[in-house]
Amino acid sequence: MTAQKDAAESLANSRQEELATLRAELEKITAQSKSRLEIGLKHQVRVRETTAQIAEKDKEITSLKEKVESTNKEIENTKTKIGELEKKLADAEKINTQKDAIIQKLNPDQASRGSVSSPPSVATDNSALVSFN
Repeated sequence: MTAQKDAAESLANSRQEELATLRAELEKITAQSKSRLEIGLKHQVRVRETTAQIAEKDKEITSLKEKVESTNKEIENTKTKIGELEKKLADAEKINTQKDAIIQKLNPDQASRGSVSSPPSVATDNSALVSFN
């Protein structure tokens, strides 16, 4: 019976050691699990923050694209207006030239003596016509 008792105690001790080893492994795995969970939660927070930042940047990009489109339209409108003004200027210069020719035909005496004064010439500097603010 002592042999059986010794065998039972030995088995019990062996089981106690296994149990202690399993508890130590459980604690280690639990700690690793908590650490991984914390890391995962931190990553989730970063993902949410990054997603929010991306959404904000997307809004900013969209706003800037709209501003660029609006500015491009303004530039096109301004170019059209410049073209119209240049055409009006050319028409005015042509009319002025025709007027001078008519005056010279009607008053050939004064034209040859230089007594007819021609009106001041029209400015051709287009930079004075349009200013960008």
